[in-house]
Amino acid sequence: MSTDLALAKDWTFPSSHSPSRQRRKRTEPAKAASTFDKPLVNAMAMVVHDLRGPLANLQIMVELIEAHSQRKTCAEIPACASRAIDLIQALDEMLAGFLERARTTGDPLAYRAGLVDLREVTRRAETLSRPLAESSGIVIERRGSVPVVIEGDSRLLIEAIDNILSNAVKHSPKGATIVCASSLEGESAVVRIEDEGPGFSASEVHALFRPFTRLSRKAPAAGPSTGLGLWIARLIATRHGGSLSAANRTDGRGSVFTLRLPARLGPAG
Repeated sequence: MSTDLALAKDWTFPSSHSPSRQRRKRTEPAKAASTFDKPLVNAMAMVVHDLRGPLANLQIMVELIEAHSQRKTCAEIPACASRAIDLIQALDEMLAGFLERARTTGDPLAYRAGLVDLREVTRRAETLSRPLAESSGIVIERRGSVPVVIEGDSRLLIEAIDNILSNAVKHSPKGATIVCASSLEGESAVVRIEDEGPGFSASEVHALFRPFTRLSRKAPAAGPSTGLGLWIARLIATRHGGSLSAANRTDGRGSVFTLRLPARLGPAG
């Protein structure tokens, strides 16, 4: 069994009123806290991680509005406010999704399948990551001119791609360009995200997708990493019957992350 799937087994939330849990509470309180609470810890870690990125970007937009107000460049304020509203709506949708999944399944990554065009998913994910990128002069370039349709959950896929993009932004130098390209390759729908960061060593590749793993490379564009984003992204890929892999770019100028999912031919919707 893969590490991802083994970890996923920890997501079933046991009833707090079950006899087995009550016995553990009476006889092994310390052990109960470390075992039965693990699903809750995993879910809370995911929620906290996925809130940090949008909140950081929202803070940037609010600071821009304040700066424009002080400089009397009020013509720029409506655009900043509109982008801030988009981030707030994305946060609302994200929390609604977490609450719905917790209520109906107890699984933070349970999804409702529907037809999804990855071009729209990458557009919305890029919107979430753009403020942090722009604050460091980083450009996110989206590529993809044909429909790339899969059956999946758009909210989870936006979360996965946003996590990969955020990782790329954090590890790219000022003025860099990040390419986010969607394409069809045979029966696979593919999203490739290339950055201009430091890349990673062969030993680090194996640790990239482990939870709470922080690599030795520095993140110049943001603060310290939680080490959860890529783990969550790969879990979402696995839930969709796909995969997420990482490698150094062949030109030696950064890294490339490849999200590969089963494609469905035909237009979205």
